Amino acid sequence: FPVTITTHNESEGELFNFIKSKREQTTRVSLKALIEKFESKPYGWYPPAILCILAKLFARGQVEIRLDGRVLPVGKELTDALLNTRQHPNLILSQVEEFSPAQVRRLKDFFKNFVEQPNRANDAKGLVGETQDELKKLLDTLTTYTKEQRQYPFLSALTPVITALQPVINKSVAWYLTEFENEAESLMVLKE
Repeated sequence: FPVTITTHNESEGELFNFIKSKREQTTRVSLKALIEKFESKPYGWYPPAILCILAKLFARGQVEIRLDGRVLPVGKELTDALLNTRQHPNLILSQVEEFSPAQVRRLKDFFKNFVEQPNRANDAKGLVGETQDELKKLLDTLTTYTKEQRQYPFLSALTPVITALQPVINKSVAWYLTEFENEAESLMVLKE
C-alpha cells in the first residue's frame, strides 16, 4: 500500500520542489531533464540515486510518471521504462494533486456500489488503482464473453458496456477523482 507522507528529507524535497515548480510554470518535466539537473553541479548526484528518490516519491503517491500520455501503474512496465535510458525523454513527471475528502468519498461510493465490495486502499492513489483493476477485470471478462456471440446472440448486449469501459481504463488519478463522476453514473446505469 502506498503511504501518504507529506514531509521530505532534503533530497526528496529538492526533487519534489523541482517537479512542482515546473508544473506551476506549466512546463513538462521529463525524467531525462530531471536526471540532467540533479547530476550536474551543485548537486552531483548519481542517476541511480535520483531514480531511487523518485521511486520513493512515486510510492508515496506524490509523483505520477506518464509515458505517451498515460499514467504508468506500479509494475513491470514502469520498472522497464525507468531502467531503459532511451525512454527517459518520453517519461513525463508530474506532481499528484491533493484531493478533497468529498472527491475520495464519491469514488469510494462508486467502487462499493459498482464492485459490490468495500475497497482496501486508504489513500486516493490506491483507491484509483483498485478501481482501475476492477474495471479492467470486468472489461476482460466481458470481452471474453463477446467472443461467444455467434453461439449466444444475446451477448451483443454487452457491446455498449465494453464501449463505455474502454476509455476510462487508463486515466490519471486526478481524472478519476475530478471528472469520473459523469462516467460513473452512466456505468451504474449500464450495470443495472
